[in-house]
Amino acid sequence: MARPPLFQRATVTRIVKETDDARTYVLAPVDGPFTYQAGQFCTFKVNVDGTDLYRSYSMSSSPETDTEMMTTIKRVPGGKVSNWLHDNVAEGDQVEITRPAGTFLLREGEGPSSGSPAAAASPRFCRSRRARSPPPIGTSVCSSPIATAMQRSSTP
Repeated sequence: MARPPLFQRATVTRIVKETDDARTYVLAPVDGPFTYQAGQFCTFKVNVDGTDLYRSYSMSSSPETDTEMMTTIKRVPGGKVSNWLHDNVAEGDQVEITRPAGTFLLREGEGPSSGSPAAAASPRFCRSRRARSPPPIGTSVCSSPIATAMQRSSTP
């Protein structure tokens, strides 16, 4: 059986300006939707000045509640890939990404109050599990505009 290519094309169907320096890219893989779990990431491949660069970004969508796959990318000083994406990618463009990967996941039976790192990584997923899990205990600290935008999106 032939292995699929490492990188596949995805169309950017929508770009949401979350803050001045953060954008959510809604992605539609050309060969059909990807299956993924909260906490997984895709690696983007971009060509900047003739050099292929690679950067991994976690999904910011919840596979349980969102019908579209999304990743939120913050512009960072000196960030070659994040800045290139912000400056060059528009709705309708195609990007090269890997299938979702990673094991930084919310395990079966864990809820948002479990202390799992994946719970913090995917607020939308945690929101979808609130009805089945006890309310989170503790506090969160938002140290950046992207964290604030993500926290806002996870509040009912």
